[in-house]
Amino acid sequence: MTLADQEKASLVTRLRWYTSFRLIMAFFLCLLTWIIKPGADGYILGKSFFSLALFTSIHLCMALFFFIGFNLASRYNVVLFSYIQIVWDTLFTTALVYLTGGIESHFRFLFWLCIMNAAFLVFRSGAIFAASFSAICYGLLANLLYLGSVPMIFEKIWHPGDWQENQVISSIIFNSVVFFIVALVSSHLADNYRESQEALAEKNIKIHTMEKKVREAEQLAAIGELAARIAHEIRNPLTSISGAIQMLANSNRDIEARQLMEIALRETDRLNMLLTEFLCFARPIMPQFSKIRLSKLIYDTYESFSKSDNCLDILFELNEKQEVHVFGDLKQLSQVFWNLFKNASEAMAGKGKLVIDLGEGEDGQVLVQVKDSGKGIPEDIRSKVFQPFFTTKAKGTGLGLSVVHRIIEQHHGGISVESNENHGSTFKIVFLNKDHENILKSGMAANG
Repeated sequence: MTLADQEKASLVTRLRWYTSFRLIMAFFLCLLTWIIKPGADGYILGKSFFSLALFTSIHLCMALFFFIGFNLASRYNVVLFSYIQIVWDTLFTTALVYLTGGIESHFRFLFWLCIMNAAFLVFRSGAIFAASFSAICYGLLANLLYLGSVPMIFEKIWHPGDWQENQVISSIIFNSVVFFIVALVSSHLADNYRESQEALAEKNIKIHTMEKKVREAEQLAAIGELAARIAHEIRNPLTSISGAIQMLANSNRDIEARQLMEIALRETDRLNMLLTEFLCFARPIMPQFSKIRLSKLIYDTYESFSKSDNCLDILFELNEKQEVHVFGDLKQLSQVFWNLFKNASEAMAGKGKLVIDLGEGEDGQVLVQVKDSGKGIPEDIRSKVFQPFFTTKAKGTGLGLSVVHRIIEQHHGGISVESNENHGSTFKIVFLNKDHENILKSGMAANG
């Protein structure tokens, strides 16, 4: 869900509460008006019974209309629907103030409630709009009553002609100032509420995400453990089969039988390699951290790799801008670069140029780039190269780069790939060596 969708969902929830609250309040206001006895001596509401009863009944109908219309509006422009609520409530309050004495009305405080409701719905912008609209409506009403442009319905009760000009002006100014003070205070409280809700929602999202990751990790760990046991059980008879085939191959057999046994040996070796890589992936070993000079590790690894069948005619180049060290596991990091060298060699079909660049980045980070001149990686599969069992090679296991990714993560680093078809690939490794001692201690603690 995007941020805009979350804000819309939150506004829909507030509107649901708001329309429900208005419907309940309108019902009780209408009920209260009808309970009051008409014509009660000296009681203002009693003397204005019929107009108030009609007016509150209209408001009840409008509240019911907004409540029913909310479900339709929530599918479209909920912000516009919110401002319609604010305008209606302000007009209703203005009419109620008009019916109950103008600047002498005891219901002027309802303007405050309109402003606070606006802040609740659309926060600061809604509160400022409601305060401005309330000030305009109240000022216009007071002026029209004072000038006699609109009749006072209950002139026997209230006498606008007795109002002084300074009394009207001071009432307009005072109430307008109060409206904006209420708007500022309520919008500040509403903004604080929104920020706390957003922070809480963000924490909840993080918690749910972490819980999901923990559950997935537990499931993967269980599956990995089961698969590792199965792989181990397969490996035992595979070793026996391979040994038996070697003994048969060394015995006096005809050429055709020897060729068949050589094929069987190659396939058992390939299967054994697959099981080895799978066990390395499914049953990762905690790294034994120590300080390592990276250039020496890379050079020694390539020296061993260059003697394998994968390296036929490759030009190797190691560029070290400055002497760099990392804290890590010697065997595991050797495995990382062996797998990367093998991947590069296969991409170049055993012939090409392999360049390693070493250096330091910001905050003491160690940067390693492994560049090859191979055929590159197509864009549509580039994001999948670190996924387990994903491979485009006929005899690939799909685990080599997955093992690399996991080991780098265990070393508090990151790995990414950049590639252009027919222009080679570059694997970029970043070791976050900002706090070597703490990394070393955490590794020792984990292994202890």
